[in-house]
Amino acid sequence: MENKQNHTVLILGASGTIGSQLVKDLEDKPVNIRITSRKQNEVERIVAEGKDCKFLDLDDPKTFAFALAGVDSVFLLTGYTVGMLTQSKTLVDAAKKAGVSHIVHVGVFAEWDTTDAHFAWHQMIEKYIEASGMAWTHLHPNMFMEALTGAYLPKNFTYTTYWEDRRVGYIAASDIAAVAAKVLVDGPRLHASKDYWLSVESHNGKEIAQLMSEVTGLEIKCEKKRT
Repeated sequence: MENKQNHTVLILGASGTIGSQLVKDLEDKPVNIRITSRKQNEVERIVAEGKDCKFLDLDDPKTFAFALAGVDSVFLLTGYTVGMLTQSKTLVDAAKKAGVSHIVHVGVFAEWDTTDAHFAWHQMIEKYIEASGMAWTHLHPNMFMEALTGAYLPKNFTYTTYWEDRRVGYIAASDIAAVAAKVLVDGPRLHASKDYWLSVESHNGKEIAQLMSEVTGLEIKCEKKRT
């Protein structure tokens, strides 16, 4: 049940890897949690469980106002397509109109002059958020650690790297969620205009293959490929 003394946070992507963990991390914290879904039957199911859930479709700005009503902070996480530009821009505009005071955005870990399209899209979104007049906090996670057991899981006892001998930093989704939870609970008084760069362990492909070999007891080799 909503506590009128607590501020309300809207979490986008609450069914995803980071968002679902963030919801768990916030459940015992002094905030009111609001989640969204683009499926009306899912909204009705969640509401029936006694949770605050609103219908919101990032591709339909007409659905934003109702979901943002009474919200103090927004956790903004979008998909990784060029559509994120329009989705984020229109959502930020709607948040400003609704009186939202703080945007917490999950971006990328990149140099300011990156030429990678995906990274550049995130940076353009960040600048738009900063120009909105609302308080902002940017989270910059490096490579997701879960990729090592997902997209880059070794095949035929071979770990494939696409970065030659360069070291890449990794961060677990649960750690990203923990930082987001801390920022959302504390609010803009402590975290406004802050960029938090999230990267823990840094390894090249050969080192990752060695670690996998140690953990599994198998002989994992490293193969280098160019993207």
